[in-house]
Amino acid sequence: MGCSTSHPKSPPKNQSLGDCLTEKQMKLVRETWKGVDDDLEGTGKMVFKRLFELEKGFMKLFLRSGSMGDIKQKDIEMSEERLGRHVTIVMQALGAAVASLDDSRYLTSVLQNLGEMHTNYRVTGDMLPKLWPAIDHALKTKLGDTYSTEARESWRVVFFFFICKMREGMEAASKVSS
Repeated sequence: MGCSTSHPKSPPKNQSLGDCLTEKQMKLVRETWKGVDDDLEGTGKMVFKRLFELEKGFMKLFLRSGSMGDIKQKDIEMSEERLGRHVTIVMQALGAAVASLDDSRYLTSVLQNLGEMHTNYRVTGDMLPKLWPAIDHALKTKLGDTYSTEARESWRVVFFFFICKMREGMEAASKVSS
């Protein structure tokens, strides 16, 4: 449908999420979201637990001190608190995408700002796609048979739209700091 979801390094400019999905895909995303919306925190924790299993170094992004050396117990406790807040924000952002499938100009602005903010936490554009397997796993686990091949593809489009727009924000931030 014109969106670059398979190669997110060249994001479509001025394109809404609704331009990237068919009506059927929008319906699938909305219907499957209902199975996730009742437990955002639990599903979000499932996402990040899986992410940290797959990408062990990512946990260091949530440490209080940001140190890359030895991890201390107080750092782990703080990281759990930070992670808990982050999980809620991520899942609410996914909900906002679902609510904005038809008109996502505002969502695009929010995602670009989010990308810009993530540069302050040592997150790079190359890290973003690594979240997809964890989100995919959580959706599959939470939704079971409802998470069909078509539903999975629809969610993949939503996810890569997210990272395209976040990368735009990261690129803008790097231009300002250069």
